[in-house]
Amino acid sequence: MSTASPTLVLDRSTPSAQWQTRLAVAFAVVLLAFWPTWASFPQAWIERGEHGFVAAAFCGWLAWRDRRTLMGTGRGVGIASVLVAGLSTLWLVAIILNARVVHQAALPLLLLAWLLATAGMAAFRAALPIVGAFFLAVPLWGLLIGPLQFMTVVANRAMLSLTGIQVKFDGNLIAIPAGVFEVAEGCAGINFFEVGVLVGVMHALLFLRTWKARGMAVLVAAVLAIVSNWLRVFGLILIGHFTEMQSPLIQSHGTYGWLIFAAVLFTFFFAARYIEAGDERLAAQQAAANAAVKAPATHAAAPGRETSLQGLMLPTGAALIGPVALFVSMGMPPSGLPSEQTPGISPGAEWAVASPSAATGAVPDSGAAKPWSPAYRGADEHRVTIWTDTVAGAPPAVQVDRLFYRDQSQGKELINSENRIARPADKAGEGFVGPLDDRGRRANVTAVRTPSGARLVWSWFNVGGVNSHYGYEAKLLELVAFVARSPASELIAVSTPCAPDDCEEASRTLYRFVVGKEQPAAP
Repeated sequence: MSTASPTLVLDRSTPSAQWQTRLAVAFAVVLLAFWPTWASFPQAWIERGEHGFVAAAFCGWLAWRDRRTLMGTGRGVGIASVLVAGLSTLWLVAIILNARVVHQAALPLLLLAWLLATAGMAAFRAALPIVGAFFLAVPLWGLLIGPLQFMTVVANRAMLSLTGIQVKFDGNLIAIPAGVFEVAEGCAGINFFEVGVLVGVMHALLFLRTWKARGMAVLVAAVLAIVSNWLRVFGLILIGHFTEMQSPLIQSHGTYGWLIFAAVLFTFFFAARYIEAGDERLAAQQAAANAAVKAPATHAAAPGRETSLQGLMLPTGAALIGPVALFVSMGMPPSGLPSEQTPGISPGAEWAVASPSAATGAVPDSGAAKPWSPAYRGADEHRVTIWTDTVAGAPPAVQVDRLFYRDQSQGKELINSENRIARPADKAGEGFVGPLDDRGRRANVTAVRTPSGARLVWSWFNVGGVNSHYGYEAKLLELVAFVARSPASELIAVSTPCAPDDCEEASRTLYRFVVGKEQPAAP
């Protein structure tokens, strides 16, 4: 009697130890290479809402839970390496331009593309919901503030029409006899929306199996979060009406808002019971359909499905394009120091320095020139020089401000939304002047109110040796300047006092100072 020899069947659905080690090492290298972005997240979460920490921790737990699937056993999609290289380049550009939201959004997409290129479609499908959930930790949801503001005003218009209260709407202003409410950006409910969506996503990925049910859960949570903000604003208006605006909640209503949000979102868990029931039925139907068409397995998976070492190194190298280029360029010293002569001005021989350059914006009192500084923050150095016309007697002095930005790090960058020549309330008018030379160069013009009187300010940027009055152009020039390791970028502002309602004489003075000749008469 003969006994058949046992056949060893290899389970190719389980990744080999060698493959797991290679993939884990490569993944760790990619993660560490993008440390500037990882380091930027905590500050962004503190600024936009601490729920970012919860979303990131949840995604980390999901990745650990699904780590076997994420390891993958299929051969990677090699063409995805092109996408990895493109996203790595985009990340580099965003880092150089200090576009924080862009490089924070590019990184999870890059990791997803890298996983597709190295571990295959099964790993990609497993990582897709994790990356999607991580986008709740990327502070790009401020784009929804405008639409949420509009919806809040419209919803309150409808609800207040049922109360009999006399109401007048003017844009985002809601006026009642007792006072005026403004649905400002902070009243749009963006934090409620983000937290509500996060609750929906967490419930969907933890307790639901079908994408239809998951989408329904997220939608219900998002709608409830939006409605909670409508009710919050509606309640505040009613409180203001009945208390003649004397309630403490009118001035401080943060806790009140979250209590309303919690009460409304509590109903989500009742709706979730019905969603889960539908999910069970749909999952059972899908399982039955899959069992009916499933072909019997005739043999074990063919060996050699795992990505080769070369196939792993290619997408990893593509991912490291941006970090390596950043590291190399940061190690190169700047090409030189900023010029002592202010770029873009050519004062004639009649102009002389009335006071030496002073750092940190300390402007000496020189005749009619009074202390004034552009409303820019984060500059590494601020040089101020006072000039006077020695031929014309004692005309108003010209003040030159040069603000230098060397590293262009977050919060210390030349071009951002918070940097401006003057606060909006201090501006009496603005425009531009030019051309100031044969190349058609222009300068921004701003009439500014200061404690010592009105001032006329001409300003422009000098980035990589190029003068520009356009903020967007200057931002793009920073990319060229970074690669060329040019001297620090700078804001240049020349200013002089002017009459409260007439800055024509001041304009002629600045033209003569900047260009070196008399301003042509207007046609």
